[in-house]
Amino acid sequence: MGLGTLLASQNGHLARRFGLRPSIATALLSGVCGAALLLGVTGASANDDCVFDNDTITCSGDQSQGIVGAEPYTSLYVLELSGDISPTDATAIRFDSEGPVAVFSNTGEHAINVTGDGHGIHVTTYGDETSAIVEHVGDISVESGSGVIVESWAGSASTTTGNIVSKGDAIRVKSAISGRANATHTGDLQSAEGYGMS
Repeated sequence: MGLGTLLASQNGHLARRFGLRPSIATALLSGVCGAALLLGVTGASANDDCVFDNDTITCSGDQSQGIVGAEPYTSLYVLELSGDISPTDATAIRFDSEGPVAVFSNTGEHAINVTGDGHGIHVTTYGDETSAIVEHVGDISVESGSGVIVESWAGSASTTTGNIVSKGDAIRVKSAISGRANATHTGDLQSAEGYGMS
């Protein structure tokens, strides 16, 4: 099976499973395109380039359009921003992988502000015995979605500091294996239609 056929056959599955636009699902399936996605979600202006070092990505400066992570990387650092992460109709920080994922973000004096459809931070691992970790410092405001979502098969953990205001759940942490989901938060949580923490 050629790469084009493989991408076409798996694109719909990923798009349905993770709620991705078909174009992003296709890129996630292609190793060479996965890194390109980390330069930012589509928008009027381009983000500053991220730095790729072994299995780690570091994004700083202007990341206003949002960040999307993918395999083969396992760690994402977001720090020393020059402004808000403020995408429209997209998630501010998104990472999907078959392997373990850890996301560490600190917006400093800036914040995550999502307008339209999208979440603040959404991390999902879907491989067997994989874990997902999010550690975030900074305020998050989301118009339609959730503030922080962490989902995995074998263990999910979220440690957040700041004020989170969202329409959906402010923080949602799930693990397919019972008892392996943990969330710790310092700050205010406000949800218009969901839970503060679930």
